[in-house]
Amino acid sequence: MATRSLTLTSIRAGTPEFDPNVPGKTASWTGLTNGDDGDPLPTEAILQYLDRTFQVTGTLGSGGTVLIEGTNDGVNWATLSDPQGVLLSITALGIYQVIQVTLKMRPRVSAGDGTTNVAVTGLLRRTHNDS
Repeated sequence: MATRSLTLTSIRAGTPEFDPNVPGKTASWTGLTNGDDGDPLPTEAILQYLDRTFQVTGTLGSGGTVLIEGTNDGVNWATLSDPQGVLLSITALGIYQVIQVTLKMRPRVSAGDGTTNVAVTGLLRRTHNDS
């Protein structure tokens, strides 16, 4: 099992769906294989950007599963859920929204085979403008 590093980048949304004055961040973890987990998102990013989606791309392989996990104590990780209450135990490539707010959040590949190699890219966006 390896821990893959997190890349956190500031962005400014410029598409019609977003207010260009509302800042956001992207987070990406690449090269995740079976048994890998990503470095956790920093707490300040989670608490500042309450609208969060994660996109899983790449090759899941046979039985590949990506979990989006959170913790409030830094030790005990739990699988988070989407707005409908479905646990984010992801077995298909796509984009998924996370509803819970936890102190730390990360992706983890819990199953797969020798071909499993995925990237997880998150978009963190403020739901309102504080200024």
